[in-house]
Amino acid sequence: MTKIQTAGALILVFLASLSFARGNSVGVTFPKLKHASTFNLGPGCRFNTGLPDGARTGAGFDPAESRGSGGMLIEKLPHYIGAWELGFNCYSASDHRIYKAATRFDAGRDEWVKDFRTFDQALAQAPDDAYRSSIQATIATTKIFDIKTINAHGWAMTGDDLIGDEEFRTRGIIFCIFYKEKVLCGNSTTGYLEQIKRRRKADYTPNALEILRSIEFIEDAPLPTVR
Repeated sequence: MTKIQTAGALILVFLASLSFARGNSVGVTFPKLKHASTFNLGPGCRFNTGLPDGARTGAGFDPAESRGSGGMLIEKLPHYIGAWELGFNCYSASDHRIYKAATRFDAGRDEWVKDFRTFDQALAQAPDDAYRSSIQATIATTKIFDIKTINAHGWAMTGDDLIGDEEFRTRGIIFCIFYKEKVLCGNSTTGYLEQIKRRRKADYTPNALEILRSIEFIEDAPLPTVR
């Protein structure tokens, strides 16, 4: 993934201009979700999710890292450079590696909502106008989505590249889904901004959201092991 994952662009993880959505209809250029695939990422983190035909999957559990990892891959999609991947990591609820975003859970609304405190603090601490402008640009290009799965709940956040060669700037998504004492987090690059400007269906964010909302956690089974 791009800057969302890097320390130098941590602002993309903590800051978001938040708009809520339930997801758009999936474009015809993306295969329909026709079958369920099971991922076993360790104790408390085995789940089914709908995947499109042709998707390749992998999963495992690393006892040394106390983390399960997996993902799916589609070799070729229209208007996308390279294979499209969606990755998963499963952590305990107390793990410091759980992704962060400018969100909080609103029990009254039963959904993840934006948290203005993160924006206010970052803007107040901006050392100059240029840095303040970069924060405001990040806010303007980032969205938060409430994610209700079959039996779990979480959030997803998208952010756009703001620097670099315009032809290769991308939109990325990170997410965390909470289930009992486990948190399933992950990421994907969901499109190239120049392609998205020309063709709305070149943005595969709705497809990633559809996959996430199809997740259903199920009973544990013997563990796969990373060797």
